[in-house]
Amino acid sequence: MAHFTRVANERHRFVQDNVLATGSTLVAGALGFVLQAVTSHALRPGQYGKAFAVLSFFTLLTKPAAAFGRLVAWQTSQDLSDPEALGDHSSVLLRQVTLRMLAIGAFVGIVSLVGGVVLATYLHVALSYIVVGAASVPFLLATQALLGSLQGEQRFVPWSVLSVFVTVSRLVCVVALIFAFGAFGFILGTTIAAAVTFAVCLRQVWPRLSTGRGRFGWRPVVPFLVTALASTLAIGVFQSADVIVVEHFFTKTLGGEYAIVAVLGNSVFFATGGVASVVFPIVAARHARDRSTFGVMGASLALCGIAGLIGVLGLQLLSHFILVNFAGKAYIGGARYLGGYALGMALLSCVLVLVNTLQSLNRLSLLWVLIPATILRPALLVVFHGTLLTVVVVSDLSIAAFAVVIAAMYIVTERARQRAGAGTTGGPGGQTAPPPGAAIAMT
Repeated sequence: MAHFTRVANERHRFVQDNVLATGSTLVAGALGFVLQAVTSHALRPGQYGKAFAVLSFFTLLTKPAAAFGRLVAWQTSQDLSDPEALGDHSSVLLRQVTLRMLAIGAFVGIVSLVGGVVLATYLHVALSYIVVGAASVPFLLATQALLGSLQGEQRFVPWSVLSVFVTVSRLVCVVALIFAFGAFGFILGTTIAAAVTFAVCLRQVWPRLSTGRGRFGWRPVVPFLVTALASTLAIGVFQSADVIVVEHFFTKTLGGEYAIVAVLGNSVFFATGGVASVVFPIVAARHARDRSTFGVMGASLALCGIAGLIGVLGLQLLSHFILVNFAGKAYIGGARYLGGYALGMALLSCVLVLVNTLQSLNRLSLLWVLIPATILRPALLVVFHGTLLTVVVVSDLSIAAFAVVIAAMYIVTERARQRAGAGTTGGPGGQTAPPPGAAIAMT
C-alpha cells in the first residue's frame, strides 16, 4: 500500500511541477514575443539582424555556464536523495561555481573586447555593440549556477517566478532604451537586465550560498562536467549557429528575416524547456537510488512531442498572420519556412531531455555522440546554404539524425544499467550498488 501511495505522490508532483514549469516558460515565451515584436517594429530588418547576431554570439559564448548550472542541480539532487550523506557538498559547489563564473566571465569579456574589432568586422556591426554585449558575460555565466540550485532542490515555484522575471527585466530595459538608441539600446538593455537578474537570483539562494564553506572534491564529477560542457555547446550550436552563418553569408535584409524566423521557431523549444528542467533532478535522484527512468522519460518525451507538434502546426498555419503582426510586412518572406524551422526546434527539445538524462550517469561515453554532432552541424551549414530554405532543411535533417542516435544510446544504456542493477541487488544485506559518480568527496 505504501508503494502505491509513493508512486501516486510522485506522479502527482511530476504533473504539478511540469504544469508549473511549462506554464512559466509559456508566460516567459509570450513576453519574449512582445519583446521581439517591439524590437522588430522599432528597428529596420538590417539593424535587427545586427542586434540579434550580437545577442546570439554572446548567448552562444555563455552557453557552457549551463553545464555548471546542471552540475549544481545534479549534485543537489544527489545530496537530497541520500539524507544520511555527510556534509552539504552542493552548497560548497554552489559557492565555488558562482565565484568562478564571475571571474571567468570577466576574463571572457576582456578577451571579447581585445578581439572586438575583428568580431565587429565579421558581424558587420559597430565596435560599441561588442563592448556593451561583453559586459553582460559575467552575469549571464554566474546566474546559471544560482538557477541550478533551485532546480536541484526541485523548488519550482521560485524557479518559475525567476524564469518569468528574466524576460520581464529584459522587456522593461529594452523598451526603455531601444526607441532612443536603436539597436545599441537593445544590446544595452539586455546587458542591464542580465545584471538585475543576477542580483535577484543571488538574493533567492543566498542562505545556501553563504553556508558553502570548505573545498569541493572535483575529481569524481569531471566526467559529468565534461559531458555537460560538450552537450551545452552542442545544443547551443544547434540553436544559434545557423543565425550566425546566415548573417555572414546573406544580405542584411535576409539576415533580419531569418533572425525573426529563428526567434519564432525557438519559441517551440523554449515552451517545452520546462519539461527538461523538471525531469533532470528527478532522473538524477532515480539514478542515485538505482531506479528505472523509462517511465518518467516516456512521459517527458510525450509531453515534449505533443507540445512541440501543437507549436509547429500553430506557427505554420498562422505564419503570415504572426509575421505581419509580430514583426511587420518586411519579414513576410519567412512564412515559407517558419513551420520547418519550428519542427527542428521541437525535435531539439526531445534531444535535450535525452542528453540531460545520459549526463546524469556521469560517463564520458556520451562524447562519442556529442562531439561529431557539434562539428557536423555548422560544417553542413557552411557547405549547404544556397537559400534560406536550404539552411532550414539542412538544420532539420541534422537535428533529426542527432535525435535518432541519442535515443538509441539512451535505450541501450538504460537497459544495461538495469541489468547491472539487477545483478548487484541481493548482495550482503540486500543492498544495491550505488551508481557511478554517486559518491562526492569534500577534501
